Order: sequence, then structure tokens, then C-alpha cells
Amino acid sequence: MILLITAFLIILAIDLPPLIREKNKRELILYSVFFVLVACFAVLKVLGVEIPSYLLIMEKAMTSIGWTY
Repeated sequence: MILLITAFLIILAIDLPPLIREKNKRELILYSVFFVLVACFAVLKVLGVEIPSYLLIMEKAMTSIGWTY
């Protein structure tokens, strides 16, 4: 768990300063949202929480609005 958090902090330390320097708020917000989502999923996976497949979730969402593939 500590190794995972350390890895995410290192990635954040490398990727975040250029985004802040460029002052591109749109990319910074998008990066932050994805980073937090991925970090949460990684921590949940390390803790042993079973996460359903993204494809199953997307399939249910698509069929509920009438879209099929």
C-alpha cells in the first residue's frame, strides 16, 4: 500500500508541475479527475475490493437507454 501511494506521488510530482506552469486549467482539471479515479481504483484493488468490469457497466448503461452494439 505504501509503495502504491509512493508511486502515485512520484507520478504526480513529475506530471503536475508542467501543467501548472502552462496554466492550462482544462488539461489540469481533466488530468486531476483521471488521476484521482485511477488512484482510487488502484487503492481499492490493493485492499482486495472486487471491482466489476467496466465493459459490463457500459453494456448495462447502453442497453438501458436503448443502444446496442
